[in-house]
Amino acid sequence: MTALNLARQLLNSTRRHVETSADPYVISRFGDLQIRVDVAAALLERAETHPSPVAATEAQIAAAEALIAASNAEFELTGQRTALPSTLDDPPARQIPDCRQLPPQRSALMSREIRLNAFDMNCVGHQSPGLWAHPRDRSWQYKDLEYWTDLAKILERGKFDGLFIADVLGIYDVYNGNGEAAIRQATQVPVNDPLSLIAPMALVTEHLVLA
Repeated sequence: MTALNLARQLLNSTRRHVETSADPYVISRFGDLQIRVDVAAALLERAETHPSPVAATEAQIAAAEALIAASNAEFELTGQRTALPSTLDDPPARQIPDCRQLPPQRSALMSREIRLNAFDMNCVGHQSPGLWAHPRDRSWQYKDLEYWTDLAKILERGKFDGLFIADVLGIYDVYNGNGEAAIRQATQVPVNDPLSLIAPMALVTEHLVLA
């Protein structure tokens, strides 16, 4: 069995526990796991349709990470951990050429640049409603300037190119024809004007683009 298939198997076994839970953190945790598995599957499909050493290695890494995440989530959400096999049926990793040994203009690995852009919102629980309940989450500090300056410094230290702060007018009021659900679940509400954050974050960074 491949790492991706085993991750899917663990995902399905964990799904039964999630379907009986109304805890926003549990639902968000499962959603993150589903995204990891989907990303690994997409990378594997790309490696098969456009084979290259880089694509194959990326797919294997994503599948392995998805399997580890699935195993950890299974234990966290159900209290049980399925024993993983000592070996998997994934194909052996192909050798990636060392780009340091190639002239810059001939290196296939350096032909295109990757832009890393972070996405946040001046509210609690931007894209993961309920995640604020996790002990390590800091989104509830969105009202504190230090939260944003710390985020800016972390992103610049991680070589990110920019940070985009989303903004909306009003609250989401489509569900049931009113905004009660959004208010009750703190779905991007309350939300503050992001413009006041730009200057402080620019003050503590040198290269990070802010928008």
